Amino acid sequence: MYYLGRNWRILSAQRCADVAAPAAAPNAIAEAANYAKHLLAGAMSAVVSRTCCAPMERVKMQMMLHERTGTAFGVAGGIYRAEGVPGFWRGNGLNILRTAPFKAVNFFSFDMYRKTFTRMGGGTLSNEARLTAGALAGATASLCCFPLDLLRTRVLCAPQADVRSHPLRTLVKIAKTEGFAALYVGIGPSLLGMIPSGAVYYWMYDLLKERQFKLVAKRKGRRPERLDTAHSLLFGAIAGCTAESLVFPLEVVRRRMQTLAAEGMSQRGVMVARQAILDIWARERLRGFYAGMLPNTVQVLPSAALSYAAFEASKSLLRVKE
Repeated sequence: MYYLGRNWRILSAQRCADVAAPAAAPNAIAEAANYAKHLLAGAMSAVVSRTCCAPMERVKMQMMLHERTGTAFGVAGGIYRAEGVPGFWRGNGLNILRTAPFKAVNFFSFDMYRKTFTRMGGGTLSNEARLTAGALAGATASLCCFPLDLLRTRVLCAPQADVRSHPLRTLVKIAKTEGFAALYVGIGPSLLGMIPSGAVYYWMYDLLKERQFKLVAKRKGRRPERLDTAHSLLFGAIAGCTAESLVFPLEVVRRRMQTLAAEGMSQRGVMVARQAILDIWARERLRGFYAGMLPNTVQVLPSAALSYAAFEASKSLLRVKE
């Protein structure tokens, strides 16, 4: 009887394992599919926000790279006279090529870091954890997608005749002629700017979102699953404008580093930030570090608002599980 009972327990355990093993596989597949939908939602938010705000982005980049002493309206008029209406969307395909994976990785990383810190905090998320999660998300996305940002800058500052080259061939050419390190020219200021920018952006949005959830829960007696579109637009605009304003001079330095490298003024494909800073200071003094600030602010407000609103809407459409 002892051996019969022992063998029965072993057989029962094996049957339970056989039942549990197939169940684990669908769970893993479902989780992987949810991650993929999460990334896709971030990419969709970039397509919507960048396409809508492409004209303001083009004016800002033109002021930062070429006509930093002109007014935003004057630069916009020059683009229209030279290239017509399509000129305002010049480089938008590359911009989407850059921002779609960037936003996908950025939003996804923040949600993953936030969940990790929430588990570590026993179910609660402190302000410090929010800031850290935002900073890590910004750094992760920058490191993964920076060569695409460099490519867009080179295309926008290149002559019109040189724009038709295939993006991949352009990246390969830069790596071959200037060295692999040239693909990360300006990564220092980018990280220096993205870490505090990402920290402030996600911290503020997440904090405002959490407070709104508490207000709704107090009023209706239940916590909502997602933020409504109006509040998502408002909170995204506030968070984006605040974060961008803090680090705008670093953005100017980064772009200038990339254009100087394209002009062959760097050694071994690496441009130090000091050279870019001295160049801006010698030409325009302090004002040069804020060239394009007005169109940037005008662009950031709707861009940040649309970005998070489109992200929340895409997650709802794709039924992403939180």
